[in-house]
Amino acid sequence: MTNPTPKATHLCYRIRVRGHLPPDWGDWFDGFSLAHTADDATLLTSPLLDQAALHGALATIRDLGLFLEAVIPIPSETPGPPRNGG
Repeated sequence: MTNPTPKATHLCYRIRVRGHLPPDWGDWFDGFSLAHTADDATLLTSPLLDQAALHGALATIRDLGLFLEAVIPIPSETPGPPRNGG
């Protein structure tokens, strides 16, 4: 029997949450870079993550009571903030 789900891979992710997080909140997201957008959001950009680490980051967002706006997989060659400011 073949497995219909693709193998887990390591990807970079950009997670967008509502509001500007204080810089010291980066400690909650070990390895993520934080960047504020002009439209009152924070972008958390990850290093390479597997699915378990991604789910851990999402659990932290939930536990901190943050409003999750988006989870965007990005090519690992360009893990920085988007050029258009969000």
